Amino acid sequence: NKDTGFYNPKYAVKESAEAQFKYAMSFFEKKRFEHSRKLFKRLIQFFPDSKLNAESQYMIAECYHEDQDYWQAYKEYQVLVKEYPRHERIQDVIKKQYEIGRLLCNGTKRKWMGIKIKAEEKGMEVLENVVLLDSWDELADDALFEIGKCQYRKKQYESADKTFAKLVQDYPSSEHVEKAQYLKARCSYDR
Repeated sequence: NKDTGFYNPKYAVKESAEAQFKYAMSFFEKKRFEHSRKLFKRLIQFFPDSKLNAESQYMIAECYHEDQDYWQAYKEYQVLVKEYPRHERIQDVIKKQYEIGRLLCNGTKRKWMGIKIKAEEKGMEVLENVVLLDSWDELADDALFEIGKCQYRKKQYESADKTFAKLVQDYPSSEHVEKAQYLKARCSYDR
């Protein structure tokens, strides 16, 4: 405390980034994700030049993910992608973002101000980002297919039609092409 000069040692930053990281991990391993997340954030704040900052950012996202706060996890993974684009876990992050988008599109609710609300639109946003990040790799066609199915379920037939057309055009060897062509035809019929 600034006024009294007293501070609780349990909240003090450790003497090094390595010690702070290890301390934060100990809480993660005990499944105390909120406390762990705060400790990782303090590492980034108090050791701005540490080589552990990228891994700490990853762990912040993991804390939210483990707490099933998927939308916040996605946002923290995005910080990692933007701040540390060459981090060794970027492909893992894209896979996790795909899973988050798929979960949200398929009915998993997101936390907002302590309550759970529908999140299909947020799920599609996450999946659109996966397509951008992974356009030449293995998940872009999967993400497009999930977006199209979500749009179709929401009766957004024109958008779904365009999404399925993009999948068929951009990823002609995708395992989803046949189903996408069928659903594209259904969009025309259901309009």
